[in-house]
Amino acid sequence: MTNQSYWEKEAFPQQYDLIIVGAGITGLSTALFYKRLHPDVSVLVLERGATPQGASTRNAGFGCIGSISEHQADLERTSEREVKDRIRRRYEGLKLLKATLGESSIEYQRCGGYELFTADNLFEESANDIPKFNKWLSDLIGEKQVYSSTELNGYPVIHNRLEGALHPGKMIKVLIKLVQHEDIDIRWKVRWIPLMGRALSILVMALCWEVARFLLLQMDSPAAFCPTCR
Repeated sequence: MTNQSYWEKEAFPQQYDLIIVGAGITGLSTALFYKRLHPDVSVLVLERGATPQGASTRNAGFGCIGSISEHQADLERTSEREVKDRIRRRYEGLKLLKATLGESSIEYQRCGGYELFTADNLFEESANDIPKFNKWLSDLIGEKQVYSSTELNGYPVIHNRLEGALHPGKMIKVLIKLVQHEDIDIRWKVRWIPLMGRALSILVMALCWEVARFLLLQMDSPAAFCPTCR
């Protein structure tokens, strides 16, 4: 790399306190909340694409806390306490997302959603648990009568009145603006070489800087608003 001028060194530092790999919703929100908690630190986000490339901008834009059959499946794999905590965190995360980015900016709509069943026995199994999960949500998040059974186009369905939809692309676009407003640097089109499958990555940079004090890899991150540094 050529020597930087005085002005380049001032505007484009080569050393950062925190480097985050991945400019999806997890990486950007981590950078945003960390910077707000620690305004004096320098933060850099690295992204391999010219724009964010990954699940954050390619998902269907569901804003939900989960269906009854999903909760039932989760209970087969983990404890009731963990399932309840997951539901609460989904609900609080969606509230935080809307409060941080603005509902209109991400085209959020609380439209409700339906879980459709093609087998009567599976529907009955889920419908029988409607009172239980409605009580859960009332106790956990203060929302009453979230689930109800009905029929849609001849199929039995369970309606979830809390289900919402948003625009994933606009969500990330607004988040990028907030990150840049906090004086967080983003480097696009960073070259990287995967080793050992997805277990390890080496970053090969056109720009070269001294090693950051902390490097956070956000690889294959879930599309969830996750301010891990709050």
